[in-house]
Amino acid sequence: MIEFGKTLREAREAKGLGIDDIAKATHMMARQIDALEHEDFSSFAAPIYGRGFVKLYCEAVGLDPKIMVAEFMDIFNGNREPTIRVRVETPAEPVRADEAQAPTTAEPARQQSVVVQPTFDNPDPPEPARTPSRYAAPSPLDESPLDGCASFFWIWRPLVLLLLALSVLGLVFTGVRALYRATRTSAPAARESATATTAEESSGKPKPADGPKHSNVPPRGKITVDPLYID
Repeated sequence: MIEFGKTLREAREAKGLGIDDIAKATHMMARQIDALEHEDFSSFAAPIYGRGFVKLYCEAVGLDPKIMVAEFMDIFNGNREPTIRVRVETPAEPVRADEAQAPTTAEPARQQSVVVQPTFDNPDPPEPARTPSRYAAPSPLDESPLDGCASFFWIWRPLVLLLLALSVLGLVFTGVRALYRATRTSAPAARESATATTAEESSGKPKPADGPKHSNVPPRGKITVDPLYID
């Protein structure tokens, strides 16, 4: 039978302390102390919590935390047969004279848990080998490549959206600028055409085409004779 819980309980009783006294001294809850004494570790989510409680308990009752933590880890990891048993032999009660004369069968001396003074050379015991957990984290090989792509997309999504918005704004600005230039260039020609059309309509006559101009000055090198003055 495992003596872990019994060792803690007997050490506490040897000090004359109750569960409430240990709770006040260690700032632990009474149900946690009771769980340690009854070896019920189902309420501990991880071994590190149980190790801390065992160290506080041992410091309060005067046990060696190194020995008791090692035994706790053996029990927590599923090794129900502890490798370390801590016991102390109390002085036997003096035998009275009448009992000494009567033949009696030998009885084993009552044993109690040993009260070992804490050592300060190495207060933290070496951590035993850890057993693989049933809820081990998934390895990187189990992760799908799509998960990495999705995370990359979500990280760079704001920047991609910003670039798309800037591209759309650039296209809109270029189109508006080209339309403005085309409108500004065609406006003067349209105004001139409209002015000419208005002037022709107001005069009512089409403007004659410019013909060749006749000059009364004879060309040089030729003699012009008037037939009326010829006798």
